[in-house]
Amino acid sequence: MTTAKVRINRVKRLDGSFIDLVPVMVNGNKLGMVLLDTGAERTVLDAENIARWNLPVNREGFPVLVKSGGGYEFPAWPCKLESLHLGELVHVKDFEVLVADVFAPDEVLIAGVLGSDFLGLFESYSNDGHYLTLGLKK
Repeated sequence: MTTAKVRINRVKRLDGSFIDLVPVMVNGNKLGMVLLDTGAERTVLDAENIARWNLPVNREGFPVLVKSGGGYEFPAWPCKLESLHLGELVHVKDFEVLVADVFAPDEVLIAGVLGSDFLGLFESYSNDGHYLTLGLKK
């Protein structure tokens, strides 16, 4: 199986726990670091960045209610991206994300959450704390 590796930035939080961040580009624009969250069902990106690039957010109908790991619920709206780049090697076309006012966990500023909807596009994935390794489908 062919694999691609993306460097992870592991950040120690004030409470001693760690979070893993990975670099993301959206439609060729540098988004920043997003939280790698295998427990999140959907990928959610920060509304401020999406608005800055005038990307089409579908605000018709009702928003999707997203529940955070901390138990907070917040509204999010679908947005179809032309491309989502993870690191330098991984490129996914026509990917739908949710857009919301993303709040940062404690002291770490993030531009969104990369969820299992993205990771599920790959044959496999693993995180060793230094690299996210993605098994590419043939």
